[in-house]
Amino acid sequence: MTNTIQAAFEETLQQNSIKLHRIMVWAAVVIVPGFSLLDYYLAPQHWGELLILRLFVAILCYSSIIIQKKMQFRSEFVAYTCCLSVFLFVNFLCMRVPSNTVFLFHINSASAILGYSILVLWHWKHYLITIAISLIAYLSFFLIFRSSSLNLIDTIVQGGAVYWIVAVLSIFLVVFRYNSFSNEFILRHKLSISNEEIKQKNQELSFQKLEITEKNEELNQTNEELSSNLEVIQSQNKQIRKYNEEVKASIMYASRIQTALLPFDNRLKEYFGDNFFVLYKPRDIVSGDFYWCEDVSGSIILAVADCTGHGVPGAFMSMLGSMGLNSIVFQENNFESNKILNALHHYIFQALRQDKSDSRDGMDIAIIVINPTIKTVEYSGAMNPLYYVQKDEFMQIKADGKPIGGGQYGTKRDFSKHYIDASLPATLYLSTDGYQDQFGGKDKRKFMTGNFKRLLQQIYIEPLSKQKMVLDSTIEAWMKEGNENQIDDILIIGVQVS
Repeated sequence: MTNTIQAAFEETLQQNSIKLHRIMVWAAVVIVPGFSLLDYYLAPQHWGELLILRLFVAILCYSSIIIQKKMQFRSEFVAYTCCLSVFLFVNFLCMRVPSNTVFLFHINSASAILGYSILVLWHWKHYLITIAISLIAYLSFFLIFRSSSLNLIDTIVQGGAVYWIVAVLSIFLVVFRYNSFSNEFILRHKLSISNEEIKQKNQELSFQKLEITEKNEELNQTNEELSSNLEVIQSQNKQIRKYNEEVKASIMYASRIQTALLPFDNRLKEYFGDNFFVLYKPRDIVSGDFYWCEDVSGSIILAVADCTGHGVPGAFMSMLGSMGLNSIVFQENNFESNKILNALHHYIFQALRQDKSDSRDGMDIAIIVINPTIKTVEYSGAMNPLYYVQKDEFMQIKADGKPIGGGQYGTKRDFSKHYIDASLPATLYLSTDGYQDQFGGKDKRKFMTGNFKRLLQQIYIEPLSKQKMVLDSTIEAWMKEGNENQIDDILIIGVQVS
């Protein structure tokens, strides 16, 4: 046992011992004098002497209770006093009675020892000390007070053996009582600890149950709120889906309108035969990139433009640009590339009222005018260059560094005009910046203008239909390798002139 348990055991042992030892004392106080009647019957000649001794033993036992309580002695003090006084008196008694009654007194004394060993509660070593003192006293009394007719052997035969066998065996009874009490205390202590632990666990479980109940209530309330919100969200989602469907339908209709404004392939085929391709990849349903092509008095005017934004905003600008070109060419009769761009800037500037707002919306554009009669190609560009291959030499004409629309470079524009000799076959490429700016590849970088020009140099010798396939598959593979989506509209047109 640990020190704490040992201390608790000693305290409990003292409390229980005091109770039992007091019962033993009161039994001695009552029973010991009561046996004086048996003394009168068995040893009348010693009755008076034995009565005085019995009363003395009773008073001594009673006094031990008073002294122990007043002096706060341990419970063993009472047990020693009572047991020794009774045992010594019994030993003396067995030596003073007549020889014909010794056996009976030994049996009575053995019964007394057995009774006291049942009531006493202390460590066996204390009882062993008591028995040892009693044995010494027994032998001493035999030598001093024994009857002349009995020797030691006769005394043992006349119940002495039974008396001492009972006395010795009573040690085992005391040990059993002490160990039983000790084991019971340990079990009770463990049970008490277990009960405290169980009580504490129950309290913790009760607290946890309370917390769980509160959490469940909160969850139930939250679920109710979520259910209510879910109904609202579902209703809103239904409205949003309906709205999206309506918007998508409107955009699809706008796409058909935008497509109708673009030159059809059969018209381009009338102008260029099989010597052209158009790679047109809008990022969304509608596009901010557009191309425009018309035959005016035997000259073919081709424009490729990239409007501000993409999707619906870009589509509005592309329609505005297409209408502006129609107005400038067919109503104002401007057929020169630079004059067309100058007029287009004025058209956009006025249409968007950019003189009265901070709007910088507009477009980047490349435009060529093919004059088959005089075998020349005019080019003017607002931010978008022209690439061409002639006599196996790849060349680039840089665009003017100012866009169509916006007032950041002044309200008027004066774009440059460049000439290409078309008497020799040439392949011309007009494009927006969507192809070059597309992210992809293993490093997730832009395709870049340098790679775009190198790709054109590699494929220019191929038929134009195959060039279109190579350009399309290359950019698709580039996006797939980088796991990237298309970020801008893509438009490239290639034409061959001779």
